[in-house]
Amino acid sequence: MDADVPQFKLTPIDSFPQIVNGLRATYESRRTTAISFRLVQLRKLYWGAYNVPFQLSLVPLIGAIAAGNTAVVKPSETSPNCAAVIERIVSRYLDPVCYRCVQGAVAETTALLGQTWDKIFYTGSARVAKLIATKAAQTLTPYTLELGGNNPAIVTANADLRLAAKRLLWGKLYNAGQICLGQNYILIEKIALPKFVAEMKAAIQEFYPDGARASSDYGRIINRHHWQRLKHLVDKSTGRVLLGGTMDESDLVVDPTIIQVDDINDILMTNENFGPIITIYPVEDLSEAIRIAKKVHNTPLATYSFGTKSETDRILNEIRSGGASVNDSWVHGTVPTLAFGGVGESGSGAYRGRASFECFTHRKSYTTTPSWGERLLALRYPPYEGKLDIYQRITGAEPDFNRDGIQQGLLTRYGLALAHGSLKLAALIQYSLFMLLRCVSPFYNCGMLLADETQQSRDDGR
Repeated sequence: MDADVPQFKLTPIDSFPQIVNGLRATYESRRTTAISFRLVQLRKLYWGAYNVPFQLSLVPLIGAIAAGNTAVVKPSETSPNCAAVIERIVSRYLDPVCYRCVQGAVAETTALLGQTWDKIFYTGSARVAKLIATKAAQTLTPYTLELGGNNPAIVTANADLRLAAKRLLWGKLYNAGQICLGQNYILIEKIALPKFVAEMKAAIQEFYPDGARASSDYGRIINRHHWQRLKHLVDKSTGRVLLGGTMDESDLVVDPTIIQVDDINDILMTNENFGPIITIYPVEDLSEAIRIAKKVHNTPLATYSFGTKSETDRILNEIRSGGASVNDSWVHGTVPTLAFGGVGESGSGAYRGRASFECFTHRKSYTTTPSWGERLLALRYPPYEGKLDIYQRITGAEPDFNRDGIQQGLLTRYGLALAHGSLKLAALIQYSLFMLLRCVSPFYNCGMLLADETQQSRDDGR
């Protein structure tokens, strides 16, 4: 191991209560409240390394810091070198009494979930997410789940096939396909299939003139377990290999592989391959493509569409997904200010940009009622004899629709109100005062508590 990379060490489980209780005490001391404090922490974090393992751990942490919270970061043990560097960044550059990094696998994660939290943020598989959601339900702890999904790409005969091939290849071969946003399969109209495959082969040659394995721009599979998982998927598929298929376990490499399948129950259709395997399924038309996409996975993390505007609009409207990119691959996931998240089986909640702040924030609504308004509020106190009719006239607003759900015009509503009976003068005066005072902010001082340096109250951060 390179001397510059710290050693990966498991965090002792018996230290978890002390870590969590210490962070909770820090939060209660309001140390993280001041905007100036948060900005200093975020500026320190800015200088850390940045790629997929770091992004998935540090981007949510940025939201937690911005919202004025204390936090524990638990990186994935699957990439131990990155996890060790993340721990170094957190411990060396952030306030250690506010932010901690713990390391571990199943046992440590289970023990960590046994602590009391105000919010849990998890990125990973649906299988683990179900365990986390079950554990969180025992203490009614809210959570955000960022999961994967069998993301479909749909290419119609009207699409720019060269552009579609090039952009989908970029999205799928990025990080050797080890990204949850990559398309899991491509649904393409049969009439366009030969040209599309030819364009894919040309694009691969353009990307890697000397072959993918010889290119420094092409990644490797994270470990032997996942390499064997990919090999198992290819071996079990009944599809036809159109390009690639070469694998080398000693180097953990899987060449870009294009496989055409004709069965929606093929293992490459039903499983998220999470690798550089491009699965293509020919369809008769757009209707069949949409029908298959919804059957394979009803709520994917993302959908990618290539075709005319009317075709892509139809795809967006008829397929539920966490996000979508039109005429490209996962570009929506690269915009730092755009909320990102799944739906249904691909996750719940969102983050990035303002959504990250809101993810770790509770909006507390409040009112302030001054003592000088007591006389005007006397109507609400018992005894109510003689008050009910006035109260109903004050609070009983007429809807702008009738019992059949038909919207009524302003004159019709006034006519109904007058037909109902004339208002007493006292009720009319009190109603007018009541409505006037509702518009005056000192009487109904309603708002959302947002943290800043000049206001003592703040959001209840998670």
